[in-house]
Amino acid sequence: MTIGDAASVVALIVDLVALRFLIQIRNDDRVMREMAEESLRTQQEYLGLRRKWYESRTKRKADEKADLRPGPGDNSNVV
Repeated sequence: MTIGDAASVVALIVDLVALRFLIQIRNDDRVMREMAEESLRTQQEYLGLRRKWYESRTKRKADEKADLRPGPGDNSNVV
């Protein structure tokens, strides 16, 4: 085996190790992307629930204010 052959074998081993790391990085990126997408869906669900809660609170307060105001045909002030 010549020095050139040994260098080729070492280069092949280094390339295989680098390929393994690149595959692992790609797999990690895929997992991170899936986790980010799941987090985004969860945040959207949370914001939707929060919007519904806020709308129900403001609607309830608006209804309470409307119930307290006497209407134009309300005769409750007449004694």
